[in-house]
Amino acid sequence: MSMQTNNNPSLALMSKKKDYNRVGTGLVVSGDWVIGKEKQNEFFGKQVIMVNSSKESAYIGGTIVGYLPSTKNSYHTKCKVVFQEDSSLVGDISAIGRYRSGNGVLFL
Repeated sequence: MSMQTNNNPSLALMSKKKDYNRVGTGLVVSGDWVIGKEKQNEFFGKQVIMVNSSKESAYIGGTIVGYLPSTKNSYHTKCKVVFQEDSSLVGDISAIGRYRSGNGVLFL
């Protein structure tokens, strides 16, 4: 796997559990994340990557095609990110060393 920087992801999700499911031809649904409606609208159609940690490259990624509401009860509004998988994002290093918060969502 090569390290890639030629992509331009806008959103990174840190999930050590690799919390996602493939649900159709190339469609992926992530686990639950706190992403407000305004940010959801802003990032629709942009690239997302998922990483294990702030020191590792992306293990999956794609173009955001929608969001699903979380079924988990939470103080914060949570959603699942739905994206069309793009294998060229595997190995992307855009998020390395850039995480500053504890919630696992990084707006690049």
